[in-house]
Amino acid sequence: MEIDEEFRSLVALGPSEAANKLRGNPQELAKFTSQLLWLTCPYGDSAHDPVALETLFGGHPFRTWILWLCTSPTPAEVPDEYIKRAQEAYGAKSHVCGRIWGKGYVAYRCRTCGMSPCSAICHECFEKGPHRNHNFLMYRSVAGGCCDCGDPGAWKPSGFCSDHKGPAEAFHLPLPVPELLSAFTTVQVLVGHVAGALAYHYESSERHADEHLLADLPELVSSALTLLQNLCMAGDVYRRIVCAAVLEDVGVCNPELRGHPAAATGSWASPAATSAGGAGGSAMEVASPTGEEGGEQGGQLLESLMLSGTYLSSEVSTLFLQLLFDFDFKKRFTRVFIRQYRQFMRTILRLHEHREIPTRMVDISVQLFSNSLLTVQMIREERLLHTLFRNVLLLVDEQAPLDARAGSEELREGAARALNCEHVIWTKRSYWPIANDLVNILSHRAVVEEFLGSVELVEEWLVVIRGFQGLDGHVRETSGHVEQESRHWTAPFFIELELVMEQLALIDSGLKDLFGAESQGEGEGGASEELLTEAGAAAADAADAGAGGGG
Repeated sequence: MEIDEEFRSLVALGPSEAANKLRGNPQELAKFTSQLLWLTCPYGDSAHDPVALETLFGGHPFRTWILWLCTSPTPAEVPDEYIKRAQEAYGAKSHVCGRIWGKGYVAYRCRTCGMSPCSAICHECFEKGPHRNHNFLMYRSVAGGCCDCGDPGAWKPSGFCSDHKGPAEAFHLPLPVPELLSAFTTVQVLVGHVAGALAYHYESSERHADEHLLADLPELVSSALTLLQNLCMAGDVYRRIVCAAVLEDVGVCNPELRGHPAAATGSWASPAATSAGGAGGSAMEVASPTGEEGGEQGGQLLESLMLSGTYLSSEVSTLFLQLLFDFDFKKRFTRVFIRQYRQFMRTILRLHEHREIPTRMVDISVQLFSNSLLTVQMIREERLLHTLFRNVLLLVDEQAPLDARAGSEELREGAARALNCEHVIWTKRSYWPIANDLVNILSHRAVVEEFLGSVELVEEWLVVIRGFQGLDGHVRETSGHVEQESRHWTAPFFIELELVMEQLALIDSGLKDLFGAESQGEGEGGASEELLTEAGAAAADAADAGAGGGG
């Protein structure tokens, strides 16, 4: 990459003076930041002389430059002090814990307070909470998670600890416009560069064995992700700026700036996408969204990050968890997550030997589907339950012999499918993330109402469970003595338990709650008896139709 004289003259000023000069011109700021990142944090076939670069930038790492460019300190401040001051002055004063823990951390689940079976809180919040005589358990985290204390979508307010009394109301940043635009512009270019670097890394990894997907991210890319994580951890102000940058929408921070020409830099992908030799190629193509979302649809940047996130690296997964504490971001993120659900499952199937991989996916999905209102909205608008049922059927296709790959259509027509219970998909329980999401989703009474009120959804679910009837057939051995009993029965046992019985129990429990509420005169907004009867009749018809082939 050619280094022009204007760029050299700005670099010669140093991070502080260069930032002061660029702050009033977002387009020039975006151009400078993009070239800075491409020189100091390159990827692809680009190579630069490290000694020459260190001399050029005066020994300042790219992290120092980015912090000066995305903040507006006074002459007596440094960037970290400005970030702290901005949080104190403009932050939403949120009271959600949000602590993120890693593998091996001892956390708590409380069945009395948790809104779903996957809700959890950290040790400190448990000790400070009102959980005496509650039904709780202590567990050691397999791959990490985050604390739900203070989040009413995941934890009952009656169970909040003394430090976390719930989130603040939705807020917009009252930062002065020049400060907000310079922060948004710099962070958006940084996020775009990281997205391009991740896309290139994983496209290159796809050319090698599956285990290569577990290789550590390039050091500079990992450092850039750490910088974004640190900005999120600084508080609501910079977390929201990062969210707005990922969504390519400065209006998330300030609605009055939506469509502002200074915020439409459009430069996040320019050097990365064009210089990386096709980093956005076939392996990273984005599925076209279905349906119209109006102002809630995320842009290309979110979709690019999500595709890289489907490889479930710890760094990207941690960044997602931090951003999901912003509810505006969570709504848009959830849509893209559902569309890329199959990609997540492909990664899990390819890396089935690594237990922490599916856990990272569940750590994300539990944050999305613990909110009842959002979950129902996604069922209606993004066909969430259809996506989960379809992914179960795709697992059946994956383990079937090559001459039976059309099995999903056969299932829809009522034909029986034989499962190979010794296949690694079932023995390694690769279906566990889907089963866990179904449990989390169906634990909401409103979801059970939505499910039972839809004949189509009931029929789709019956297609799935019919495929798991008559598992693991046995033939009595009469010609000789069996010295050691086979242990192959364990896989079919867990299949039926987790993919059939748990969902059936939740639906049964939800149905009893619905009819119980209606009988007590609380039926406003409840499922109508006619719809439930219609769904029940359809279920009976479908069950009768498949009785001969289900086993």
